[in-house]
Amino acid sequence: MAAPKRLSNTQKKKLRETVDRAQHAYQTGRYDICERLCKQVEAMQPEHADVAFLRGAMLLAMYGADQAIPFMQQAAERAPKRIEFQINLGTMYMQDMQFRLALECFEAAEKLDAKSSLALLGCCQALTGLNRHAEAREYLRRARALKIKQPQALMNLALACRDLGDMNDALQVLDDLSSRYPEFTQGVYTKALTAMQVGDVETAREAIRQTLALDPTHAQALTLMAESGSFDSPDDEGVALIRHALDVCPEVSRDRVYTLNAMALAQRKLGDHDAAFDYYRQANELRASLRDYDIDAALRDMDQIMLRYTPDVLARSEGVSDRTPIFVVGLPRCGSTLVEQILVAHSQVSGRGEIDAFSSVLREQLEVEGDIDVAGLASMLPGQWADAGREYIERLRKAGPDTPFIVDKSLNNVLYLGAIHCAMPHARIIHVRRHPLDVCLSIYTSNIQGSLYDYAFKLETLGAYCLKYLEVMRHWRKVLPAGVMYELEYEQLVADQKGETRGLLDACGLPWEDACLDFQKARQRVNTASIMQVRQSMYTKSVARWKRYERQLQPLIDILGTDYPPRD
Repeated sequence: MAAPKRLSNTQKKKLRETVDRAQHAYQTGRYDICERLCKQVEAMQPEHADVAFLRGAMLLAMYGADQAIPFMQQAAERAPKRIEFQINLGTMYMQDMQFRLALECFEAAEKLDAKSSLALLGCCQALTGLNRHAEAREYLRRARALKIKQPQALMNLALACRDLGDMNDALQVLDDLSSRYPEFTQGVYTKALTAMQVGDVETAREAIRQTLALDPTHAQALTLMAESGSFDSPDDEGVALIRHALDVCPEVSRDRVYTLNAMALAQRKLGDHDAAFDYYRQANELRASLRDYDIDAALRDMDQIMLRYTPDVLARSEGVSDRTPIFVVGLPRCGSTLVEQILVAHSQVSGRGEIDAFSSVLREQLEVEGDIDVAGLASMLPGQWADAGREYIERLRKAGPDTPFIVDKSLNNVLYLGAIHCAMPHARIIHVRRHPLDVCLSIYTSNIQGSLYDYAFKLETLGAYCLKYLEVMRHWRKVLPAGVMYELEYEQLVADQKGETRGLLDACGLPWEDACLDFQKARQRVNTASIMQVRQSMYTKSVARWKRYERQLQPLIDILGTDYPPRD
């Protein structure tokens, strides 16, 4: 990088003033003014690090981490000794689930300042994302020894505790944060979300109310309010809050996506399903405009999986004999979280949520950073499968309570069922089935985050993906040995809770416990697109919900039909 041109003292003073004005414009949401001032800074000093940072911050606010990262990288490269740039870039990588790159940034920040709580907590969260929990806890210990007082660092401390499963510690930190800094909006919202995740609905609702008192347009708090609350009429105060937020929200932004979904939830609860679907449609069209998704590539990958994983390949494995893991798989919104909650209510079972540990182990074994050639895994040697199984189970145990059985609910494991069987032939696999139109409707209306689910923004790509998914599951049904995969019907579970729960426990080799019928009382952390639903007793109102939207779902129906395909 070329050295910056020399400036006179007068020019330096003007440069600093212009940067300060640009930062103020960004902080007050005047992105047009911020961009104009950034151009003035570049005219005085090209490749200025603060300009790259400000452009990245604006893109983050509007579009998300994937578009912001290149500019945050520029800022860190232009000013490698500015710790805040390393921390910000690491935070962007965390949001994009690029945990190794995030760890590199936070480690670089720690080298600049070994007592930076943000750097230490960043290392903790990145290591947690990599399922290296013992190392993560050491960074957490070091951070706590610093007696953290700053609001952002306190919030990050709570998030680090939460990610490691220490929910009580997380809530205590958030209580301390909200008492010390009652006007720190994001801290109050984080308290609301964390309380909701452990089922403390009253605490969550009060924290939501406080968040919206501080910022009536807080998009994620509005969504949580709509999810957890009720509405009396179209003139309800909550509806008015959402409507105002839509009026002032930028037309192209992540906040608008959340706010549109909040209004859709409100309209659905008011019984206006046509209006609700229209808001869902607007939200998905906006998300689609912000992302690129190649449905054809995804379908080709699934074709390759079916081509490569034959009964001969599955028979050649020499995986570990450990029976600890229970893999719960299915499409998003199929009822997999409900099944996980039933299982973890059992005294011999704990859950890890969507830990994504198996694919992490495979990435490390294959030495790849990005997407895995899932089909290519079929050529791994027997000894490699055994190594992968041992490493995965070790990480699974370290990530939480070491019970005899542990549930992994990572939904992308659907693509890895052949690999899972090769590595752990005695592992239990529970496939949760649900009517394709109901599950697709729920995916479409749930604002599920993560690039894995970019197929959900358009009904046509959603239908194509679901159709291929059903084909993949038929393949696994044929090639996996008998008894390896147990299939549970969501509709039957909600119709006959006790009978289906008994069948589920039998399939997992677990004795009956009445606690599994009261799964909603468990204090297990829940990360799902609809937290409230798994905190309720079993209900049937989501069965055949697609019929309310039959007209709007016609593009999906043209692809999938209306029948519930049988297991074959």
